[in-house]
Amino acid sequence: MKTLKINRMMQLRLMIVLGLLWSGSVIAASYSLTVDGAQKLGTIPHFWSKCVGSGTMEYCLKPAWQKAARIGVQEAGFEYVRGHGILIHLNNVDNMYALSWAGPGTQPKYNWQRIDAIYDTVLSCGLKPIVELSFMPTDLQTNTPASKPKDWTVWEDFIAALVTHLEEHFGVEEVRSWYFEVWNEYDYQGFWKDTPEDYYELYKRAAAGVKRADPNLLVGGPATTNPWPIQSFLEYCDNNNVPVDFVSNHLYGGNSGDTSDARNIRGDNRDRATLIKNSGKRLLSFNTEFNSNYSGQGGYEAAANCVSMDSHQNAPFVAKVVKLIMDDYTSGQYPLPDVLSYWAISDCFDESGVNNGNSYIEFNNGIPFAQVFGLINYQGIRKATFNAYRLLHMMGTTALKFSGGSGDNDGVDGFALLNEDSTQIAVMVYNYYLNLKNNGPADEVTLQLTNIPFPPNQGLTVRHYRIDETHSNPYGVWVRLGKKTSPSAAEWDSIRAHEKLEEIEPESVVQFDGSPISKTFSMPRWSVSMLTVTREATETGRLPARAVPVTMDALSLSGAKLTVRPDLRGLLTASVYGVDGRLIRRVTTMRRSLQLDDGLTGGMYLVDAEADGNRLMKIMVVSR
Repeated sequence: MKTLKINRMMQLRLMIVLGLLWSGSVIAASYSLTVDGAQKLGTIPHFWSKCVGSGTMEYCLKPAWQKAARIGVQEAGFEYVRGHGILIHLNNVDNMYALSWAGPGTQPKYNWQRIDAIYDTVLSCGLKPIVELSFMPTDLQTNTPASKPKDWTVWEDFIAALVTHLEEHFGVEEVRSWYFEVWNEYDYQGFWKDTPEDYYELYKRAAAGVKRADPNLLVGGPATTNPWPIQSFLEYCDNNNVPVDFVSNHLYGGNSGDTSDARNIRGDNRDRATLIKNSGKRLLSFNTEFNSNYSGQGGYEAAANCVSMDSHQNAPFVAKVVKLIMDDYTSGQYPLPDVLSYWAISDCFDESGVNNGNSYIEFNNGIPFAQVFGLINYQGIRKATFNAYRLLHMMGTTALKFSGGSGDNDGVDGFALLNEDSTQIAVMVYNYYLNLKNNGPADEVTLQLTNIPFPPNQGLTVRHYRIDETHSNPYGVWVRLGKKTSPSAAEWDSIRAHEKLEEIEPESVVQFDGSPISKTFSMPRWSVSMLTVTREATETGRLPARAVPVTMDALSLSGAKLTVRPDLRGLLTASVYGVDGRLIRRVTTMRRSLQLDDGLTGGMYLVDAEADGNRLMKIMVVSR
């Protein structure tokens, strides 16, 4: 009897140990990752930075939002912005004054001043709008701003008049580069009080108004909370000869809890792509809202995936989303989305709360972090997830074969991209777990780059960036300071010191003889590393001796702003060198302009830029 009791205790202990081992919470895993530079898997446009969300569009007029937007354009490459309420705020405070109508038998009057101010601001920040046509102006409501119009003809005429005015104010060619999305989440009671059939009529009339103003404009919907209503929406459009150029929906990694599943975002892209394919139409594919969860209005600290919006944990979530979608594409299974829009750019944010003129953060006295959707906080500090977008923006557009990672499972994985002129390989490695409270030991990684497509007998510069609890993560500093609601000036300086991209080891120059390059390092759970291997054309990583100052009309440098002639296509590559000839920064982007002085101290620099075969070398003086 005594012996049996001991055996049971031993069995119980053994089961506990095996359970811990199985869960990965005791022993760290080891990964051998390989990048094969000889296997190029296709071109990857930066679909992750095509658009970013905004919340209520009137917040674009606030300086805090504008600062975040400009940072997002310059450092993350965001091109478009989408937000709610360009026609009226959801809480029925009509700050837009766009439509006045006394009822049947009278002519509506239009006032575009506020809308113009918003879109003027958006364009001045370097962005273009995805125009979300919402919500219903006061004089047209049957019920609330989330209702169908009293008169369908007045609604259609209103949309036609709006679009006609936008082309008159901003120019036809400019507006033709925008997108028009009809409404927001008609399948959610908070945004639509009427029936799906009423939404279809709303869409039909809005699309008719857009196309009446300009048949060349692109219009779409239904902007639902998931992709499944797309099928019935497209069937309605087919049966009623209603134009549609793109389909859109939203999908989040999870609800308000402790898990956030990147596979859900991949599944969303698969589902939407399948629905488009089955329709037989050539349509653009938009996810116009995604994040780790949909409860980022602020203050949901009990939910780990709300806290992750501020912390470092959303960084590997975004990296894995990009990886999974990219793998589907390079394996030939599914197309890339045309838009994958993170919700949202700034903590200067409101969506459906009390419209007192303050965003959530302003209403709460400017607390530094409070589980709000934004990539950048109210004070303009770049969160860890924004730094993940900065790293993504630094990557090229040619996918290289990557093997050895965790795939769909928890743990370490990554991807590699080569830039267009074959001068840099960027490898993003992430350590991601489904449960945000899984805080086991760091995993060990050996990364090997083989068949590197650079000529041998030269120096290659290697840099290693890191996002984790203590690197590139201002939220982590705030936590260590005790989450103070009103930090001192010195404490703010400490927080800001970690908003930049940080490297975990000194930059090094490897003498490349054609052999593989190998790096071994630890990856804490919930971290992102990016290694860049760059040809500098000399053994010291300095300015190429062969460079000859040349200027071209196609590229111009005015102050610190580099501009490319509009008719050029392809990537713009800009390198900034110090007076000692050492490379300070290299940026590769699809944008037509770059602000090059961000983060530079005062002094003289040399800019070496190339786009579409055109080259420019000029001196840039930075004043601080």
